[in-house]
Amino acid sequence: MLAGTEKKRHLWAELSITVAETLLKFIMLRLYRLTGRLRALLVCMCMLSGMLGVPHTQAASANNKVQAADAALAPVYLNDVSYVELEQLYVLPEEQGTGRASFTLIVHNQGSNELVFDDYWVRLVTRSGTTYMPQLIPQDKNKHVILPGASERLTFYASVGQAVKEQDLIIKLFKWDFSQADFESPVGEIAIPDAGYSAAAAEHTSKRVYMSGVPVETLVKRVLLNKNDKNNLVTVYVSLANKGDLSFEVPDYRYDIRTADGALYPVQFGKSGKSSPIHPGESKEIQLTSTIPAQVKLEDGWELIVSQKLTVTDAGVEKSLSVPVASFLLSVTEGNEMPVGEAVDFSTKDGIYRASFRSIQRLPWEEQDILAAELLIENTGTKSLPIPVFKGYFMLDDAVKVEASIVKSDDMTGFAGDSAIHFQALGKVAYNYKFTKVKFVLQELDEDDATNDLAEFFMIRNLPVCLYFL
Repeated sequence: MLAGTEKKRHLWAELSITVAETLLKFIMLRLYRLTGRLRALLVCMCMLSGMLGVPHTQAASANNKVQAADAALAPVYLNDVSYVELEQLYVLPEEQGTGRASFTLIVHNQGSNELVFDDYWVRLVTRSGTTYMPQLIPQDKNKHVILPGASERLTFYASVGQAVKEQDLIIKLFKWDFSQADFESPVGEIAIPDAGYSAAAAEHTSKRVYMSGVPVETLVKRVLLNKNDKNNLVTVYVSLANKGDLSFEVPDYRYDIRTADGALYPVQFGKSGKSSPIHPGESKEIQLTSTIPAQVKLEDGWELIVSQKLTVTDAGVEKSLSVPVASFLLSVTEGNEMPVGEAVDFSTKDGIYRASFRSIQRLPWEEQDILAAELLIENTGTKSLPIPVFKGYFMLDDAVKVEASIVKSDDMTGFAGDSAIHFQALGKVAYNYKFTKVKFVLQELDEDDATNDLAEFFMIRNLPVCLYFL
């Protein structure tokens, strides 16, 4: 009799535990969707401790499918066929004294059943052991289920310490596991390499960016650098090719140039920036401009970072933040310097022009000689462009500066599409002054009355004095 009673008690205990675990899992899922994972975990740990008296111990991983020999950025498998991979990760300045990490994971469901990603969560950990709890961006919070054969991009963000860099971070994935004392099992991790990691597309390499849900092949076509005494004026031309089935307008993204030292400089649209919608199969080029102090070193490692603007709620307070969607390495060189006879592209806020230095002569003029250079300025595009306010000067032997007057030779009021205008650059030197090297610098006086260098041309030889007899 006693043995039968004891057996019934054990059966009832096992049944109670099974019911409790099922009920607890349901409650945790509901709490997670309503209040967030951390609060759900804390509440249910208290409930389970009170109901079942489970001790709190750390369990070993049973589901980590990534082998030790794999590369740091190898995918993390959730089961035998479905996996998670890192698409990109950035750490950028957020506020004074803090940084912001953001990263995008692609979840691939290669199985025959739905994959419930609510059963998993992510932590961001530094190599020194500091843990951050990243949040999903608002538009990704409802991506609970990945259908069979489908993939989903999930973008997370977290505030991090000011000194944290990309190579300091490890992304760790966990899964709810009620057989463990702390209700979780590690699934795997993605560690950013100690050196050499960059999410930026290489030069002359396109990157697919989803704009308003439309796949857009994005490519930096060219980078032009002008300068004045105070600043480097950087113009970036970006091609956007619509690879989707719907038209889209260029979103109100934030653009920055990150220099090699990690500093961010804002970028604005030029006059040939956002315009009409881009239709399926169509490509358009946008112009982006930035002003960077002249003392910033021109070197490899500059990036164009494209970020989406978001509004999030933190502790009941709305705040704005920007999360990168793509970045591109930029090649910046100092000056557009070409020999006489060669052509070089330059840019203003209105668009791209091409300049070629056709010839230079030294002509006698009373007690002085005239340096006379012939310039051809072209508009190689299809849209009309205004004539910039040109200035310029000759530099003799890299030491003597001679101001030049720019005279328009052709009677034109502007550049039509695919057209050219001739100009003369005229400067005066003493008739007995000798020099061996000439450089001509073409400049623009912009709408703010600032003088910007556009292009440079040089010639190394003695210029003959061309005599004209009347």
